[in-house]
Amino acid sequence: IIYGIFLLSIIGIVLAYLNSDKKIKNFYIFSPIMIVLFFILSSLYKDSFWSNYYEGIGYYFILTITLGFYGFSFTRNKIIKNIPWLIFIFLFLFNLLKFTKEIKNNNIPNDGLRKQLATVVRVYEINKGKKDFCVRVYTPPVIPHTYNYLFDYYSKHRVRPTTSYVNNQCWYIIEDDSFKFRIDKFRQEHIPPAGKLIMKESIHKDVSLELWQDYPQK
Repeated sequence: IIYGIFLLSIIGIVLAYLNSDKKIKNFYIFSPIMIVLFFILSSLYKDSFWSNYYEGIGYYFILTITLGFYGFSFTRNKIIKNIPWLIFIFLFLFNLLKFTKEIKNNNIPNDGLRKQLATVVRVYEINKGKKDFCVRVYTPPVIPHTYNYLFDYYSKHRVRPTTSYVNNQCWYIIEDDSFKFRIDKFRQEHIPPAGKLIMKESIHKDVSLELWQDYPQK
């Protein structure tokens, strides 16, 4: 559906260019060029780009779709002109139906924030009574904002974990990733060469909790 809407947006941009005056044509030439340039520049910014992952790509889709749907208004054909409204009505009804089904479903999936909360709670259960312990997190988007927030919240009444090994041990929260090489790269960069896995627990089908022991060479 998303790719279909994006394709329609491209068609809308073309229609706007073919059926508008010079000012509008210049606008529809300038805007896509700026979107592409901003996209390229964002990929060069080290803090917002990571291999195979664009953090703000959704905004570029929104801009393109907005320009494309507005472009349909420049055509004289009433049916074509109303295509964006038909799509909007379809998506509204589709999501309303889906939302209604989810409300009626009493089985709340243990996913998203629920699984992350369960993971953090389990970490504190295992390390109960300790004054300091180490936790490192891998999530597919790389930046574990949710886990950081949860640890910050619990640190109001409990200890805030560190990312440095404590007593040569550290806990690792590993979320599953469709690109397995990312997890392998994370392990290579964050687990000591002499590290040994001494405990592993599955918190969720997509989340595992691992305890690694470092045996530094003397």
